[in-house]
This record gives sequence, structure tokens and C-alpha cells, in this order.
Amino acid sequence: MRKKLLTRTALAATIALGIGSFNLAYAAETEDTSSGKKINVMASFYPMYDFATKVGGDKIEVTNMVPAF
Repeated sequence: MRKKLLTRTALAATIALGIGSFNLAYAAETEDTSSGKKINVMASFYPMYDFATKVGGDKIEVTNMVPAF
């Protein structure tokens, strides 16, 4: 019983570390946004559009998927 638990724990830890290493590899490939180029953001509904606009300010271009009435 104890050996089975140890094996499952080791397997879960290995999987978690593998997923974490993929995340770190892709995080290093981010674009440099200091060139003055605006980031395109797509909001699903108006409250998210409003939030993104307020947070991003003039550094982002926000598009709302659902028109606000």
C-alpha cells in the first residue's frame, strides 16, 4: 500500500514538473511591447471591455465582441 502511494506521488510530481517546465519555456518567448506598438485585446462582453480599457489605457486596442446597447 505504501509503495503504491509513493509511486503515485512520484508520478504526479513528475507530471507537474513537466507541465511547469513547458510553461516556463513559452513564457520566455514573449514579444517586446516597448516599441510603442499597441496590444490587441478582445473582450467578450462590455464589463470586460470597460475593465481592459481602464487598465490598459492608451497602450492597448480593445475590441468588444458583443455590442453594448
